[in-house]
Amino acid sequence: MRVDKNVITKHYYQLMPLSLATQEFILVLDSERQLKATWQSYALGYASGKILKISNFLKYSPRLYPQATPKGN
Repeated sequence: MRVDKNVITKHYYQLMPLSLATQEFILVLDSERQLKATWQSYALGYASGKILKISNFLKYSPRLYPQATPKGN
């Protein structure tokens, strides 16, 4: 008997097969300043919304441009 692992979707009471979920590997800095590696899995529809939010943030965030500085003699 094979049991497929499940992932909680956007609506916490719905499950989807892990094989259909989008997965990413992230490094997290914990309270003790140590890096911990974790896997995040989420439903594809949720992932695309997350990416859209990030791209909109980058599009409307202020840019840091290099500025000319006076040169001292």
